[in-house]
Order: sequence, then C-alpha cells, then structure tokens
Amino acid sequence: VAAAAAAAATARAAANGKSSRNLTISESLELIFERIGDEYPRNHEDWRHLSYGVGGAAGARGLRDGGIKIREWLERAMHVLGISPSSHGGGGKARSSPAPGGSGGAAAPPLRASSARSKSFGDPLNTPLPHAPDLRIYCLYGVGKPTERAYHYVHRPDQSDRPFALDHGFFEGGAERGVTSVDGDGSIPLVSLGYMCASGWRRDKRLNPGGARVTIREVNHRALPMAWGGGMQEGPYSGDHVNIMGNHEMIESILEVVTGHGAGVEERIHSSVMELADNVHRLRQARKSAHKTATAYAEL
Repeated sequence: VAAAAAAAATARAAANGKSSRNLTISESLELIFERIGDEYPRNHEDWRHLSYGVGGAAGARGLRDGGIKIREWLERAMHVLGISPSSHGGGGKARSSPAPGGSGGAAAPPLRASSARSKSFGDPLNTPLPHAPDLRIYCLYGVGKPTERAYHYVHRPDQSDRPFALDHGFFEGGAERGVTSVDGDGSIPLVSLGYMCASGWRRDKRLNPGGARVTIREVNHRALPMAWGGGMQEGPYSGDHVNIMGNHEMIESILEVVTGHGAGVEERIHSSVMELADNVHRLRQARKSAHKTATAYAEL
C-alpha cells in the first residue's frame, strides 16, 4: 500500500508555476527500500532481485550493504523530484525541473533500468496469463468509496529531519488539503482494481492467449451506520477494501463460482471503469506509437 501510494504521489512545486513529474512505481519502490529496507529484510531482498536481476548490478551495492544514509537518501529524493541541492530557497516550496518539452531541458531520467530478465516479473501489463481456454476470471471488488490517489508536498529545506511535508493548503484540481481522491474501495483506486479486467485481458491477446472469459462483478459500497448495526465492519453491504470480505452479495457470488455455477454470475458495473480503461488504452497506444517513431528516427 505504501509503495502504491508513493507511486501516485506528486510533489507540488510553487516556483515559476511549474509542477514536478510523478514518480514511477520503480522509482518509488527504490526510494522506499533505500530508506526502510533494513526493517523489512524479506521484501528488501525480493525487491533487489526484481529491480536488478539475480546477481544484481554495481548500482545495487548500496542496497546489498544495508541501505544508504539519510542524507544520501534525501539527495536521491531531491534528484528524482527535480530539485537542485543548491536551490533551497523559494519560501520553503519545492522547485521543479522543467517538464519534458519545455525550456531548460527534460525531466530527470529513471534511476536505474531493470534487467531484461526480471523487469516484467509480477506485472500483469506485460506478463501473459496461462494458455487456458477454459479459464474463467471473476473480478470482484468494491467501488463507490473515496480513495486517495495522489499527494501534493511542499519542500521545507530548513527542517532536515522532515524536509518534505503534505501541503495542507493545496485545493486545486479536486484535491483537498493536499490529497486527491478518486473512486475505489477506500484503499485501491479504480484504475488499479479494474483496468486489467475491463481492458488488458479483454483486448490484448498477448496477455490472454487462451481467450479466458473475464467477468466484472463490482460491489457498490454501502456502509451502515453504527446505530443500524454497521459496526466497525460497516455491515453486510460494505465495499471497503477489507470489509468487503463480509459483503453478503460477494460471498454469494464466490460460492456460485466455486460450486460450479459461475455461469450464473452476471457482469455488473457501477463505476466508470470502462471509460477509464478506454482512456488508459488510448494513452498506452499513443505512448507505444511515439516510442516506435522515436526509435525509427534514432536509427536513421
């Protein structure tokens, strides 16, 4: 959850009205494990192998040797966010590098490239399902509960122990007190819950070589108040990330599937997941096309 939240986080810069770029998932995970990797040795080791491949790379030595010091970590964070170590002025706000295509150069490059062997491990966007024509996929998840999606930070160079803090005064673009929320289950945003079910495994034969049928069964979050018997679990109609395990409708759907009556579980969509999936699909296709064009020019 921390990695997903960090990947979605945006550092807000006030200088010259320019905004910082989002961290990629790989960059966010790298920063997290460089900072707290020693506290989670098993996850630390898994991430090192995922990021650098078995055997590692020279740049991974800092992780293998037990992480880096806080000062080095802060310098790395400032580099990723496009903040120059020598430009700590500006009223406490983070100063950003110009966005790609703007004057003054491009955004900072990725920290390190994953090895070809391991970069798609566990990634449904690149790893295909088994070739199993009889496979049936049922996507059951909650929607309708505001879910944190992005965070906006301020830079406080005068506070070395906590130089970055949530910008409680930020209310732009739908954000409230520095936090942007979207539809989801209270923990996971809708795009992460339903994209592969709505688009990835339906459109891309490479990812679903056996043509497995995908059924989406969304649970619309309806929490009962305490006085009506909702309690901490919010009652039998909750679509919350955890409390959905007690949702009666979802339990019935699971029982139908595991007892061989999955054909009776019909698709039900309450959210805008289809429109969201279409937007993501178009953006991915545009990115692929731009990459091919750039590669072709580079080869000339």
